[in-house]
Amino acid sequence: MKIRIILTFFLLLSRSHLFSAEFYELEPILYLENEGEDSVKNYFKEHKIDVQKWKFEPHYGYLRSALKALDIPVSSQTLVYSKTSFQITYITPQKPRAIYFNDEIYLGWVNGSDTLELSVASPQNGTNFYTISPRKNKPDLYRETHDCLQCHGSSRTRYIPGHLIRSVYPKIDGHAIFKAGSDLVDLQLPYSKRFGGWYVTGLNSDDHRGNLIFKETESGAEFHQQAPRFISPLKLDHQSYLNEESDIIAHLVLQHQAQVHNGLAKLTLTTQKALHDQKVFDELLERDGTLVESTLRRIHHAADDLLEALFFYQEATPFPDVDRHSTFRNYFEALGPKDKKDRSLRKFDLHTKLFRYPLSYLIYTDSYLQLPKIAKDYVNAKIKEVLNKDHVSEKYNYIDERDKGLVLSILKQTHPDFK
Repeated sequence: MKIRIILTFFLLLSRSHLFSAEFYELEPILYLENEGEDSVKNYFKEHKIDVQKWKFEPHYGYLRSALKALDIPVSSQTLVYSKTSFQITYITPQKPRAIYFNDEIYLGWVNGSDTLELSVASPQNGTNFYTISPRKNKPDLYRETHDCLQCHGSSRTRYIPGHLIRSVYPKIDGHAIFKAGSDLVDLQLPYSKRFGGWYVTGLNSDDHRGNLIFKETESGAEFHQQAPRFISPLKLDHQSYLNEESDIIAHLVLQHQAQVHNGLAKLTLTTQKALHDQKVFDELLERDGTLVESTLRRIHHAADDLLEALFFYQEATPFPDVDRHSTFRNYFEALGPKDKKDRSLRKFDLHTKLFRYPLSYLIYTDSYLQLPKIAKDYVNAKIKEVLNKDHVSEKYNYIDERDKGLVLSILKQTHPDFK
């Protein structure tokens, strides 16, 4: 009888996958129905009066007010001119889309549109997507699902609601030449393949795809011309952006964050689903609830992917020649937290690698601190293991003994899980 029940369960499970786009739409996640918590939603819930006071400007809409309210620095501005947003009708090399971000929130503003696009890390949903538009002369927050998930919940994000950065071959009108291919950007991707369709300032090298326009050929694409160059202050199509730069350091931080946040989202959702599936089988098989190997394997596999991103595993080299003087760098490094010797995981290197210390500052964010306990316990234990001077790790052997001690010392003084 038990075998028949289990076979019936597997049949129902397989049929549910046939009629559902992805596992995050199934129980217990139910992504489309369950909004979860995140810093954007919480702000709108807790600051209703303040939100009503946001100023709508004819050109920027609610951009300035949103950045200030959500604590997103203007210096984080990066500009993308390829038509890779749901507001593609507005985007051209003359009118790029501006992206601003902090540790948890990514905000997109398109020149000519009164709608702001947001993606934000969520401890329950992995990633949530919103738009902010004027409604009855007030900012209206709307949670987006289907439109965003066509790209941000597909194979490009490893089938979880996640962040997406691509390097493409853009034509003069901003459309990507997809038959020439495109690259999903992470810290492993060589710099020569990055930034296609993006403006980049402060990068003292032309060995990349940024700031370029291509033309389509029979076999793919070839260089056509430089994209419209910056004027100071930056003015494209007679309209100003908030910042003169599309800072290379902001670009590199953005790329790192997107990779880590996708790892956090994957681990969050995988853990929820794995525990739920075991609970179902425990009831069918009358088991005592002890976690079985298959459940742990699913969680640990997702956790190991996150650990690679946190430890900058196989970070691309050589590191490019960048302008180390930037407003964004000064802002970012000042955030901390710092130990008694003024050391911080936010400290840049910018010579041979992005950061001085080989562990991501994103372990201080709510999306990390609120990971499911079984997942976070495993990740924390692995971090301690890797940073143990007496432990020899074949995978993370690029972390020298001195840096292990320094990172562990910083964590013990600044992180609640390591004190």
